[in-house]
Amino acid sequence: MFNFNKTLKSIGEKANFTAPIELSRERQGKAYNASKNAHKKPERFCDKMSSHMMRRTAITTLLILGMPEHLVRSISGHSANSNSFYRYVHFAQSYVDTEIEKIHNKLEAYGE
Repeated sequence: MFNFNKTLKSIGEKANFTAPIELSRERQGKAYNASKNAHKKPERFCDKMSSHMMRRTAITTLLILGMPEHLVRSISGHSANSNSFYRYVHFAQSYVDTEIEKIHNKLEAYGE
């Protein structure tokens, strides 16, 4: 796996995914800076690329594109009662807002 991740980082660099990023984590619902090298130069996106990042991205993308959750679970190897599945799902707030707006518009049309 080490060589695979190393190759991913190299591909990311060649694709110019070199924008600096700030790492953050949440503890008890509050975000904090998780960069190990806070006093050094910012880390680049390509340096953080990994097979795990690809897995999370694939799971989220399949769900956003409308694939039924049970199929995504099957592809990713998560059981039906797996709590860890939702740790992989990260929706951008703009996507959530758009979907809520769609439902709101349907409810308004239904009420008329």
